[in-house]
Amino acid sequence: MPEMESWEVAPGHIRDGQKGGRHENVAFSNAYITSNSAIAISPDIGFNVATIKPGSSYKLEANPRILRVCSVASGKLRVKLDENKFQIGCNGVFKVRGGSKLTVENRLYVDSVLHITSISEY
Repeated sequence: MPEMESWEVAPGHIRDGQKGGRHENVAFSNAYITSNSAIAISPDIGFNVATIKPGSSYKLEANPRILRVCSVASGKLRVKLDENKFQIGCNGVFKVRGGSKLTVENRLYVDSVLHITSISEY
């Protein structure tokens, strides 16, 4: 099994090498992005990883100012997006428009992983 790079453990991100001006994070480690809260990729874009354990669910409350794009990184999920219900598997993508509520449920015996990109003020 490959070992983590030292930057992946701490601080968990790499900043660009711009001289003068503003430095930005350009790379993020697994440990950094799996913290249950969105990290800022840029001023209007956030990203987080939700691990949904067997038999559990994950909810996103409605927010009229944020568009979310969700991608199933592993597993399969039952999705309730407002009144629409469907199932989606690995590498499937769906969007949660501003003002919509989302609940996903994992009915598998293994973890499912959902990648969520949030776009503000869209």
